[in-house]
Amino acid sequence: MSVYMVMLPPEADAVAPSGLPSPRAAERVVFVRDGFSAPAFVFSGLWMLWNRLWLPFLGYLVLTLGLELGTLALGNSVPGIAAFCASLLIGFEAGTLRRWQLERRGYRFAAVVAADTAEEAEIRYFMGTQTPRPVSPRPSAPAGGIVPRIGTQPVVGLTLGQGGIR
Repeated sequence: MSVYMVMLPPEADAVAPSGLPSPRAAERVVFVRDGFSAPAFVFSGLWMLWNRLWLPFLGYLVLTLGLELGTLALGNSVPGIAAFCASLLIGFEAGTLRRWQLERRGYRFAAVVAADTAEEAEIRYFMGTQTPRPVSPRPSAPAGGIVPRIGTQPVVGLTLGQGGIR
């Protein structure tokens, strides 16, 4: 089972009472899979161009050219290992790069959905099965427990109250 991040478009500010975006904005909602991306690993540069990740692509070019030029003096196998490591990094961070690009375009994070496929994630999100649970209030500290206070009462740890550090 995969985890998908739901990214709402900029025009999704007007939401229905159910908490879901309007029908027009719902067509532009993007579900970004979190996890390793094999296409991004195998075809790093082409994958970035396909997904219109221009700035990460330029960074990737600078990184790989720098690694190639820096490792030419070290031997024949070192540039290949460096390129493999750069591609591996792109494969692991593919979802993060896509979310970053969407945030730059005005999209905002809405929810996390667990599903087997992107279609199932859409169904779960729009049918409301992934509604957030209400957060229970924090339990108060027990009356007889150790509660640090600044003042005349003893405190466990470093005391910065009356008298300063001794």
